[in-house]
Amino acid sequence: MKRPTKTLLIDAAEVLFAEKGYRSTSMEDISSVVGIRPSAIYKHFRNKQELYEAVLDRMAEPFFEMLDQFDPAENPITYMQKILQYNLDNQNLARFAFHATLGSGAHRKLLIKRWYQPYWERIEAKIKQGDFLKESTTERQRSFFTAFNNLMLGYITLATLNSDTLDYDPLSDSAVQDQMKLLQQFGDSLLK
Repeated sequence: MKRPTKTLLIDAAEVLFAEKGYRSTSMEDISSVVGIRPSAIYKHFRNKQELYEAVLDRMAEPFFEMLDQFDPAENPITYMQKILQYNLDNQNLARFAFHATLGSGAHRKLLIKRWYQPYWERIEAKIKQGDFLKESTTERQRSFFTAFNNLMLGYITLATLNSDTLDYDPLSDSAVQDQMKLLQQFGDSLLK
């Protein structure tokens, strides 16, 4: 069954925005991947910004669904490992966030509004519902998850740099298993 053109456009835009960022991705780049004329994109999206927003929303929704399934009674390290695994399975989200963070203010604000702020709201709600970090200050709770988040997103966004420099694949199964163990040790030390 042939996939709808709109879906193919979002697929192509996701990859290109994750690889090159918003500014360096043109409508011509996206149409070329899909195999249509650039003008045909406008049958589905008013402009590049609307397509960008569709990509962000499509990436964020399953991420939020995964977060919402977390049991607050579960060990927070297990939860962090699930988030890391999700991001390893969906690496474009981390790369997209990286480009938006370094890019213009408008795209960073959109990322905050549609992905990062809802992410933090879910994390903080789970903390309030669960037993972990409940006795900690809000600042300590945020520090814990910020440290984890920085490690996770950095691991994914720097994977190709590390691979090219170290002749080592940080995304191989064995490297990911090592990363999960290090994450466990890191989390255990922070929870003391």
